Amino acid sequence: MSYSEIMTLLLWFQQSRYRDFKNFYIKEVLNGSLRADFPHALSYTRFVSLIHRVLIPLSAFLQSLKADFSGIGFVDSTSIIVCQSKRISQHKVFKEIAEMGKTTKGWFYGFVRQEIAYDWTLDNNHPQLFSSYT
Repeated sequence: MSYSEIMTLLLWFQQSRYRDFKNFYIKEVLNGSLRADFPHALSYTRFVSLIHRVLIPLSAFLQSLKADFSGIGFVDSTSIIVCQSKRISQHKVFKEIAEMGKTTKGWFYGFVRQEIAYDWTLDNNHPQLFSSYT
């Protein structure tokens, strides 16, 4: 496997519903839906032994994606319910991608939308940014 394939799988795991990498790799990459995308997949043990080789390139890639932070940011997540719990078996529109989730309000069937908002109008060195702190 190439370094880019290893990095792709490490990032893909972070976006998956799996809680541990071993189950993700065995169920999705070796035996599941990602098998066709990674035809030269290694055994789990060999893959894990190669992870340390991509940590620096992966860190550099993630650093290149990082945006400048202006000092003001908001993080929010909200659930998007697609149907009532008793109608899950009849739901067809988001059948392939919706899943059960839990919030402080209880269980739901749908998605969780997460967003991060920054103030992009000011430069990091702009004096107005620091005037509110003094």
